[in-house]
Amino acid sequence: MSVGVITQRLSGEGAIDTNIESILPEQLLPGKLRDSLDHLSDQSANRIALLLTSEDDSYQAAGDDLRARLAESGLVESDLATGQAFGRWIFANRNDLLCETRPEAFDVDAAKDVYKQALARIYGIGAPVTGDLLKADPFLLTLHLSDCFDPSPKLPERADLISGTLSQSAFRMDTQVRLSNLIDDWRAEWASSSVELSRSGAVFYAAHSVASAKTEMGLIGGVGLAGVIVLFWLVFGNFRSIAFVVGLIGASFTVGLAMTLLVFGHIHVMALVFSAMLVGVVADYGVHAMGAGVGNNWPTPAERKALLYRPMTVSMMTTATGFLGLIFLSVPIFQQLSIIAIIGVATAWAIVLHIYVSMTRKPRHAEKVQSRWNLAERLADRAFQARRVFLVLGILLAAMTMFGISRMSFLDDVRQFQPRDSALMNEETAVREVLQQPATPTLLISTGDSLEAARAREEMALSGLSSGEVMIARTRFDPSAARREANRAALETRLYAPYLADLQMRLGLGDGERAPVAADLPDWLADLHVEFQDSHALIAQVDAAAVSKLPEMEGVQIVDLAASYSRAFRTYRELATKALMVALLVALVFVALVYRKMAALSIVLAPAAAMLGGLFIPVAFGFPLSFFSLAGAIVLFGIGVDYSAFLWEAGRKDENWTKASVLVGALTTMFSMGMLGLSETYPVRSFGLTVTTGVVCALVFSALAYHLGKRDSST
Repeated sequence: MSVGVITQRLSGEGAIDTNIESILPEQLLPGKLRDSLDHLSDQSANRIALLLTSEDDSYQAAGDDLRARLAESGLVESDLATGQAFGRWIFANRNDLLCETRPEAFDVDAAKDVYKQALARIYGIGAPVTGDLLKADPFLLTLHLSDCFDPSPKLPERADLISGTLSQSAFRMDTQVRLSNLIDDWRAEWASSSVELSRSGAVFYAAHSVASAKTEMGLIGGVGLAGVIVLFWLVFGNFRSIAFVVGLIGASFTVGLAMTLLVFGHIHVMALVFSAMLVGVVADYGVHAMGAGVGNNWPTPAERKALLYRPMTVSMMTTATGFLGLIFLSVPIFQQLSIIAIIGVATAWAIVLHIYVSMTRKPRHAEKVQSRWNLAERLADRAFQARRVFLVLGILLAAMTMFGISRMSFLDDVRQFQPRDSALMNEETAVREVLQQPATPTLLISTGDSLEAARAREEMALSGLSSGEVMIARTRFDPSAARREANRAALETRLYAPYLADLQMRLGLGDGERAPVAADLPDWLADLHVEFQDSHALIAQVDAAAVSKLPEMEGVQIVDLAASYSRAFRTYRELATKALMVALLVALVFVALVYRKMAALSIVLAPAAAMLGGLFIPVAFGFPLSFFSLAGAIVLFGIGVDYSAFLWEAGRKDENWTKASVLVGALTTMFSMGMLGLSETYPVRSFGLTVTTGVVCALVFSALAYHLGKRDSST
C-alpha cells in the first residue's frame, strides 16, 4: 500500500519540492499578503534570461536556433507578448505618467530634453515612428516612458539576449530536466563555434540543487548503509542479519514517506536528505532485536519480547517526542521530516516487537554467530567496566562543551544556508549587467483603507527616490487620481504649452487626438495590489542601497525578506530551545512514572548532557549555533534516551548483550549521521554535526545510567 501511495504521489506534479524558500519559516507576514508575495516570488522565479556572445557573427544563428527550440518546446513564453500589453498601457496613459518620481522634478530642462529626444527620433533613420503615432503622441511620450520604465538592455558587441517566462514552475523537476536537456542539446550543436551562453534564473539554481541533493543522498545514504552492512557482517557474520536490517530500514522509510506524502502532498528534496539519518536510528532497533537473541542463547519469542519491550518502548516514545517537537517549529521541511521519522521509528518498533521476534529462530550456524557476538560483548563489557576511562572522557567532553559555551556564536543569515554554484553566479552577474538590474531588491508595502489611499502612501514614500532606485511600483504606471492630475499639469505647462505649436509647425501636423484610450492593466502590475477584507496593500521593489532614503511613515512597511527570515530563524532558534526544555521535562516525568526511582532519571539527564555537547562542541571548533543545530539536538535527545534506557536495564540485570547492542547501535548511528556533516548545505551539515558529536557524548554519558542501574540492583 505504501509503495502504491508513493508511486501515485510521485507521478503527480510538484511531488518533489526543490524551492529553497520552502526551508523558511511560515507566517512571517499576514496570510493574504504572504500569499501575494509568494505569487510574486513564483513569477520572479519563473523568469529566465539567456545571454549569447561570440567572437564572430555566429551568435545570430545560434540565437535564432535557441529561440526556435524554446518555442517548439512550449517551455518559455517570450517577453514579446507581455511587452505588447505593457506598450498598450503606456500609450493609453502617456499623458498621466512621468519618468520622474515627483511632478516637480519634471522641470523646464527635463521637458526640453523630451522635446529634443522626440525630434531626434523623428528625424532618425529607422525610428519606429508613423504619421498616426505623431498625430496621437507628437512628443513620442510612449517611447520616452518605455525607455525609462523598461530600459533596453546594454548588449555588448556581437551579443543576443533571450528572455521570457517559464510556462511551468521553475521548481518542478520535469521543467528543470527538460530545460537542461534542451540547452545541453543546443550547446552540443554549437560546440564547435565561439558562442558562449550565460544563464540567469531560479530554474538553473534549482536544477543544480537537485543534482547536488541527489549526489548527497547517494553519498550520505549509500556510504552510511554500506558502513552499516560491513559492521553487521563483522558482528553477526551472516547475510540474514544484513537483509533484516536493510529490509527494516526500507520498510520504515517507505511507510514514513508514504504518510508524509499523504499529509503534505509533496516533500522537499532536503527533507529527503535529512531522512537519511533514519538508517542509524532504525538500525539501532535491529541491533537490539538481534542482540537479544544471540546474546541470550536464542530465547523463546515471548522471552525475547520481554527483554526488549520496556527499553525499546521508552526509546521509541522519547524519540518520537523529540521528533514531534519539530512539527511546532513552523518550518515545512522539519514538519515533513518529523512525519517521516515518527512513522518510520514507530514502524520499526512494531516490526521488531510484533513480527521479527515471533518469526526468528536459532540459525543453523549458531556457533559462528555466537562467537562473533561474544567478541562484541567482551569488547563492550571491557569498555563499560573502564570507569576511569569514561570518567576522563566525560570530563574532556564536558570541558570542550564549556569552552564552546564560552565561544558561543550564532548563524541565522538565510543567505549563507544554501551554497550557490560559482559558475552560475558569474553567468547571472553578466546577464544582470546587460539588463541593468540590481541584485538586492527590498520590498516596500504601502497600505490604506482604499486602493487610492494605498497609492497616495506609496507615492509619498517613493518621492525621495530617483527613477533608477525604484525597480517596480504600481504607482509609477498607475498613479493616484491626484498624481495623474499633477502629472498632466506638469506636461501641459512645461512641455505642450511651450513646444507643441513649434513641433506641429515643423512637422506640418494638425491638432492631434489626445483623448484617453482604453487599455487593460498588465497582469504583472495588477499582482502588485493585494485586497484584504477592509484594506488594500501595494507592493513595490526598490534598490536595497536606497532604503535609507525612504521615510518612516504610517501605513508604509519596509520588508527585507532575507533579513526578515533571518530574524525569524533567530526567533525559531529561541523557540526550539524552549521546545528542548519542554521535551526534557516531559521525558523526566515519563521516566519517573515508568521506573519510579530517582536514579532512573539518569536515563534523561545523560542525553540532556549529550545535547549540550552536541550543540557546543562544534562551536568550540568554529561552527556557529543555528536553528538547525537545535533541531538536531531535539533528534539527538531521543537517540540518547535509547542508549540510556537500554544501559540502565543492562546495569540492573547485569546483561552484556545490551551493552554490545548499544555500542554497535551507536556505531551505526555515527555512520549515517556522520555523513550528514559532509553536506555542502549548511542546514544539513549543522544538523549532522550536532547529532554525530552528540551521539559520542551520549555513549559516554550513558555509562552513568549503566552504573546507577547496577547500583540500584544491588540495593
